[in-house]
Amino acid sequence: MRKVIVLSLLLLTTSLFFAFGPELSFGTVTLGATDSYFVYMFHYPVTDIIPGIDLDFGFDMYQTEIGGQMYFGKPSLDATPSTNVLNGFSIYAVSLRTKLLDLRYGKMGFYSKGIGLLLNSYTKPRAWAFDANIKFFQPGLSLHVPFEIVSLNPFVVDKTSSLWFGGVFFDLPLNLKLDTTFVWESNSAITDSGEIPAYGLTASLDFPIVNWKLIRLIPSAETAILATKDFSHIGFGAGVGARAAILDLLRIRGGLVYYSENFIPGYYNADYEYKKMMELYEGQSWLPRITDAATPALGWFIRGDVGIGDMLILKVNVDSYNTLPNSPVVKGYLRVRIPEVNLGKFGGVPEFFAEAGYYQDNFPVAELFGENWKNALLNENTRLSFGAIYPLAGNMAAHFIVNYNPAAKDFDYLIMFESLSDRMPGAWLDPSED
Repeated sequence: MRKVIVLSLLLLTTSLFFAFGPELSFGTVTLGATDSYFVYMFHYPVTDIIPGIDLDFGFDMYQTEIGGQMYFGKPSLDATPSTNVLNGFSIYAVSLRTKLLDLRYGKMGFYSKGIGLLLNSYTKPRAWAFDANIKFFQPGLSLHVPFEIVSLNPFVVDKTSSLWFGGVFFDLPLNLKLDTTFVWESNSAITDSGEIPAYGLTASLDFPIVNWKLIRLIPSAETAILATKDFSHIGFGAGVGARAAILDLLRIRGGLVYYSENFIPGYYNADYEYKKMMELYEGQSWLPRITDAATPALGWFIRGDVGIGDMLILKVNVDSYNTLPNSPVVKGYLRVRIPEVNLGKFGGVPEFFAEAGYYQDNFPVAELFGENWKNALLNENTRLSFGAIYPLAGNMAAHFIVNYNPAAKDFDYLIMFESLSDRMPGAWLDPSED
């Protein structure tokens, strides 16, 4: 009888999923250094299930190898694999939005403060977190707690990152917003070196001159501090800048920055979690050491983003901090949707996305305007990437990538199966946000 009830519930849930249009994704997930799992995920969001409350729930299964034993739930290093079907039910996201309270559990978004002097589009792909903004009183409180609900029965929670942050904010007259945020890297295996910061503190002031849906112009000023675990190295930075946008078609952000020794602007960015993982498991120096910033100086940055739905994405980033290793850095990314071509009885070409990426550090700006401009664009510091993205079932896609090193004339090929919604546009770019 129990099996009949379980199968009936599973059938009913599956029917509801496909009746209301679920999102399906599958692919390989790696936990720790070497543990790899093949994961199948079904879920769909329900907005305003109650006014102000959104819910996204689903069903998860995984295998340790394709064709092997099927387990239910999300893979975890701390939980025992389960063959109980009920363990497959999961909560993907839930949010509560009111004027005084904004709570959200779900996949990490992109986190920035001010001009991005400390938190600069920080994220961790395919990782969950709890975010809160509480406005019952002044100052308001903000909190980011990195964790994931792995299983509902039994109830199991996993930490998804070792980076925590939170702070207070004030809504001031003239639409001014003052925000102070403290950042803590809790992984002592990273911070015990005495060269990678364990603590960060930023204070930013935003002044939205224009903040409409059509056009936005928001100047900002920010100060920030980075410190190692034992406070033997402390660095300071300050900057002014602005971000502007026209609808979602064009976004520009730029600023002028002063940084002292032991301070690296935009330290917690979209690459931080990847570099931290490589530092932990590859035993190499991937994360920048704040001791590399040995001389105070001025620097600047500019970031541009053009987007026309999923038809076109163009991103360009330029960072120039002359006393930091590898600066200036130029990054670019282009993605274009190629519509389906029908050739009748001769078949055709299915719809796909074509993409190209460009990266160069130590960019020789002076040579760009001289006779050696070709060498300035393509040299031993240049990396090129070309790719094609073919949509598959649901929101899954096959991603073909070719990386090219012009100096070594070396090609590197890669094929991945991934969710379109999980992709960050450009492996070398920090995604921009409002």
